[in-house]
Amino acid sequence: MTGVMSRVDAPAEVRMVPYTFLRMFGSQPQVVSAAPGGLRLLADPVADLAVAVPWGAVVAGTARDDGVLELRSRNRPAEGVRLGPDEWTAGTAPNWARPAIRAAVRLRNAGFRIGGATLVVHTGLPESLSIPTAAGTAAATIRAFTELYHLSGTTRVAADAAELAALTARAGEAILRRADATVEHLPCDLAAAGLRLLVVEPGDPAAVTTRRPVVAAGTVARAADALRAGDLAGFGRLLTTGEPHPAVTAANAAGALGAAARPVLCVLLHVADLTRVRVAVRAALPNGTYRPRFLTATPAAAETR
Repeated sequence: MTGVMSRVDAPAEVRMVPYTFLRMFGSQPQVVSAAPGGLRLLADPVADLAVAVPWGAVVAGTARDDGVLELRSRNRPAEGVRLGPDEWTAGTAPNWARPAIRAAVRLRNAGFRIGGATLVVHTGLPESLSIPTAAGTAAATIRAFTELYHLSGTTRVAADAAELAALTARAGEAILRRADATVEHLPCDLAAAGLRLLVVEPGDPAAVTTRRPVVAAGTVARAADALRAGDLAGFGRLLTTGEPHPAVTAANAAGALGAAARPVLCVLLHVADLTRVRVAVRAALPNGTYRPRFLTATPAAAETR
């Protein structure tokens, strides 16, 4: 994606990232790569399942011939990371840079012939929220390197189903990734069924959980069977696994088809029940530093250009 700054049909944040690159480095980037977010809904010891969601990331970049990986953030313009050719590690990098660095390292470790790069990273959601943005950042970075170095087959370096969804999902589908690395695209057309995913940012990350619940092996396989059969209600019930958080219990009591806290609260519900479920969830969450934020989505397409 080039020349995006002059394209009036491109989303504003996509147009602003190459402009930020120009202001920071004095030249336009060679590529601008966008990816949606990836949201993991369910995981057990042998598989995980995720969907692409509208809030994602944009990476603008230029290749380098010195092996250096340099990253800047449009969200945090005062911060930057510069890693020498033999120093590509996310160890001491700020949180916003780690998904991009890890994606680049996975590409190099997988044998792809990549050199250095200068990248500006932008995420659609601020880092202060507890809603995960790493999958979108990693996917946009993989796309940027794919374009910069004319690669193919790079989706195989995706770390999990969430990154695969951000890289490959079509609208109205979920991505199943098994432990043996096989992948399946599953129907998950929530919009056609009058359903939505409600993602809750609680205001205090500890108000939900930072620990993933224990899910029995085979749960994801049963969820995949439900999606193949078009049984979205059955799929929703499988989201509620382990000991539910009070907000999960409240959401289900208010009419949700299912809910899980992993690590943010994610609820599957009918559009008609949205207001009632929001009220119930807000009442079940402890008072944080600010009021909870609610985002709704249906499974999005990975291709955002």
